[in-house]
Amino acid sequence: FLHGADFVESATDLHDAVECAKFFAVPSLIAAVNDWVSTNMEVGTAPALWNFLEDEPVLTPQGLGAEWMSASAAFDDAADADGDCFSFHIRHFRAIAGDPEDEGLDRPELDASGVPPPLHQLSVTLMRRLLSSGLVDVPTNELTVVVKRYAKAHTRGKPGNDYAELLKSLRPPAVLFNREHRAGFLPRIIISARNFV
Repeated sequence: FLHGADFVESATDLHDAVECAKFFAVPSLIAAVNDWVSTNMEVGTAPALWNFLEDEPVLTPQGLGAEWMSASAAFDDAADADGDCFSFHIRHFRAIAGDPEDEGLDRPELDASGVPPPLHQLSVTLMRRLLSSGLVDVPTNELTVVVKRYAKAHTRGKPGNDYAELLKSLRPPAVLFNREHRAGFLPRIIISARNFV
């Protein structure tokens, strides 16, 4: 890596890359991990990659500390992997969430093919962050089904009140939820050039 080769060739290399970067104090390797995550997201892997970023605070500029940031110019051009993950999840939310129309399934946390949708891998804090933004472009009735399935999957085997509490924390008024709800809170102002003259 120090001589120009890629350290990260697949997702299985990410953990080792972060550990090496921390042990040998190589901030450019942290930047390379961020770049790899930003450019290799897919619908099936994006939640796991975003969870990885959340679990490794050293992957954020805030987590590195001033001594690393000042020691390396690598972060000047490094990708904002956390921001890219957030944007990817917003843009591809429907695909990541699975089909909310599969109401008749015996196990509603699974999609029609019998596997959990990738969204169920996402941590609760990241799911709450998505819903708090109010940027999810899914109608309220469909998003409600998605959120119920997500909550059910994350509270399986736990007391029933855990499901109710999680569901409450993922729905309005705790979060903006989606674009429909967000539009209801924001003022409806039409801005034109005349506003600035």
